[in-house]
Amino acid sequence: ICGGRQFIAEHFNTTPNEYMFFFEDDMSMNPPEDINTVCKNGFSKYHPNFYKTMLKIVNKEKFDFLKWTFTEFFGDNQKQWAWYNVPQEFRNKHWPDYNKLPEHGHDPNSPDTNFKNVKSIDGVPYATGEVYYCNWPQTVSKQGNQKMFLDTTWKHPYEQTWMSHIFKRTIEGKINPGILLMSPITHDRFKHY
Repeated sequence: ICGGRQFIAEHFNTTPNEYMFFFEDDMSMNPPEDINTVCKNGFSKYHPNFYKTMLKIVNKEKFDFLKWTFTEFFGDNQKQWAWYNVPQEFRNKHWPDYNKLPEHGHDPNSPDTNFKNVKSIDGVPYATGEVYYCNWPQTVSKQGNQKMFLDTTWKHPYEQTWMSHIFKRTIEGKINPGILLMSPITHDRFKHY
């Protein structure tokens, strides 16, 4: 998956397109029938003008990337998943009061995601702040693509490596991420790997 994303990032850089959208083959947009339904976190699962509104948000905020879904198959964005993947030295500095990883599995008390602002355009709420990168559906701008995937590359990229790298650059103020406070994606995880 990550090798494919790197290939697409490199290809996108050669096109005149302003944005690229990332999906995996087991992810799909929720249908109109979900217009009055919410995810387990209470966020809407469908918006009739999703595409146009999402692009308005990206353009207004000049996001490098905008994650499309708050709640996902494996969890949600309440917790800061980058905490698990950054180097220990960074963890000590950024979370000095809670910097020890669990020996196994996930820590139920891991740090929350720090959001800076909550805004809305055309009925679609979104948040800014310490939004972590992951392989969930998202819009990536041409400038964001350069900063996220091309300025620094790895021979064998992994989601965890990108999450760490992009989070550190976000904290440095070099990457501007956002997330929709919606859950318009269904991840039909038919294969576990």
